[in-house]
Amino acid sequence: LGSLAPVGELLKPLDPQLVSVVEQDPSVFTLPATQAGGGDRFVELFRSCAPYIKMHQGRTIVLHISSLVLEHSSLFEETMVDLSILSLLGVRVVLVVGMHGQVDDAVR
Repeated sequence: LGSLAPVGELLKPLDPQLVSVVEQDPSVFTLPATQAGGGDRFVELFRSCAPYIKMHQGRTIVLHISSLVLEHSSLFEETMVDLSILSLLGVRVVLVVGMHGQVDDAVR
């Protein structure tokens, strides 16, 4: 996926004549009671992460994971989602997969 382009390159000038207003019933956007308040925590968390996102954007990081992760599909999928998010945030990820378990099994 690569790094994201700077915001100035992504956002193009908008012709005001092409903008229109569509009125919506605000109740459409109301969260169910079980989710109320969760959005505020997300925004607060995301804002607190912003300096770290900026600090690592465009940088290369090397991550080592155990080969055992490959043997557990749900853990593997979660790991890949996390690595994809890092990539979307502009971090170049180099993934090194350990083979300790497989080597030990082959030697026995």
